[in-house]
Amino acid sequence: MKANLPVSSLYDYYIVYDPERGYYKAEEFKKEFLKYIKVQKTMDASSVEMPTYYTYDGSREYTSDSPSYAISKPDLILANGAYLRNHISGSLDGRLIFFQVDINGTKGPNRLGHDLFTFMIKDSNDVLVGRKMLHLYTEDEWKDNQYAGAAGLPCSVKSTQSANGVGCAWYALKDVCPDDETKGYWECLPR
Repeated sequence: MKANLPVSSLYDYYIVYDPERGYYKAEEFKKEFLKYIKVQKTMDASSVEMPTYYTYDGSREYTSDSPSYAISKPDLILANGAYLRNHISGSLDGRLIFFQVDINGTKGPNRLGHDLFTFMIKDSNDVLVGRKMLHLYTEDEWKDNQYAGAAGLPCSVKSTQSANGVGCAWYALKDVCPDDETKGYWECLPR
């Protein structure tokens, strides 16, 4: 996409915020992005029936205490059945181009870090990166945090946070276990 557009940075060109119009180039980005992927179906996100998602360890239903970490309803079903949602927004991570993907659509296990991942473009280098756990908080550390469920972008069997799994995409891409760097990501997934 970048190679075909006369821009030096997708991030710099599309992430433009205006207090009255918001991220007003978001729809332009989506329209251009659609030219480069195989889409089976475009949907109105407001009418999409979402599966119930669970935390990384599967111990509970996923909940978010912040819109920055909420699971966005997909608006695309790709040719391979994956759900995709692309959006531009501000978050606790800064201004980002997000790509949230459920790699197998409505099929299970519907768990963060298993089949649901978040990727982003976060600066003018235009490199797509997976969200990565920043810090494994103890319960005492996160309980008073405004965003307790997602603080530190948890991805660990040791985390008891309600958004455990939002920071797993980086580990999956690198095939590194977040709890044991001597193992691969997929071999250490909690069952």
